[in-house]
Amino acid sequence: MISYNAKDWFTFIFKIHKTETLQRLLPLLLGVGVYADSWAYIENIFFADNKTVDLFNNIGIVYSILGFTLSLFLVFRTNTAYDRWWEGRRLWGDLTNAIKNICIHLHSSLPIENEKRRAYYSALMYLFSISLKQHLQDKRLYTNHFEIFEEHNLILEEKSTLLSSNH
Repeated sequence: MISYNAKDWFTFIFKIHKTETLQRLLPLLLGVGVYADSWAYIENIFFADNKTVDLFNNIGIVYSILGFTLSLFLVFRTNTAYDRWWEGRRLWGDLTNAIKNICIHLHSSLPIENEKRRAYYSALMYLFSISLKQHLQDKRLYTNHFEIFEEHNLILEEKSTLLSSNH
């Protein structure tokens, strides 16, 4: 996953040569460019006539139409990406609200004198959201994610199982 700082956009422009996609495509792009240039050179030298010259005079229109079409595709792709991001944001907010509601329900259902059990279940709900975030980012849980249990002097028997599992 690419981490991007919106305030540091100027240096991000110059890091494009380090991207994996460009590194893979650059030799192919250069090869196609050399092939197209050599074919255009051969055509201009050996096959030039009035019809071909007229075609080359109107080639700018073709590139304008092609640029317009590509810009529309880019806009549609950007809108789709934004819609996906917003859907994920909405679902994450729903998950956060559901976890809060479960914690509220547990606090109202469990006996008042059993404060340790309340804290334990609240910490488990917190750990669930963190483990889901780590899973979605293809990362693993680390021991510092379990600090909430240590803050409340709670014992988590499943800690070693959770750390060794592939989330």
